Amino acid sequence: MSMRRKNSTSIISLVLLTISLLFNLYQGNLLGDRTSELEVLQQDTQIYKSEFELAKRDLRYTKEAIQILRNPKAVKYELRNWDTNAKAIAYLYHDPGTQLLHIDAGNLPPPPDTRQYQLWNKTGSDGTFESLGVFNYQSDKENIFQLKSCEKIKSAMLTLELAPGSATPDENAIQVWMQ
Repeated sequence: MSMRRKNSTSIISLVLLTISLLFNLYQGNLLGDRTSELEVLQQDTQIYKSEFELAKRDLRYTKEAIQILRNPKAVKYELRNWDTNAKAIAYLYHDPGTQLLHIDAGNLPPPPDTRQYQLWNKTGSDGTFESLGVFNYQSDKENIFQLKSCEKIKSAMLTLELAPGSATPDENAIQVWMQ
């Protein structure tokens, strides 16, 4: 009887051990699945963090743009194309107190790949111009740019120049000017 009892205890032990092993394998597979799901969730979290940072940057840019456009001290200048029917328009915002100069280029056509916009200010009665900066406007990106500070805007024009800009304006490349 004792032998029979040992055999039945052994069989029960083997059955329990087998069940335990099968259960552990099942749990291991579940853990592997959860690990894969966790990796996907971590990747998604990184994507959402990146998108959130971009949204924060865009919001900061929008707030700055609103401050520039609503600055009561800033003088607004309109630059238009030679052809009054053309839709190429840019707006300069100049704060005489801080001498900061911004351009809203949202209504300009995108420049050709080899060129970029350059803003000029007439400095003398002899027709000399000073460069106030260049910018690489792209219609799907931000369109308000801070340029070189200046004391006063006398007469401004915007040209399309070869990168990285020119020492003197190319009069054949004038896009808009201040009226």
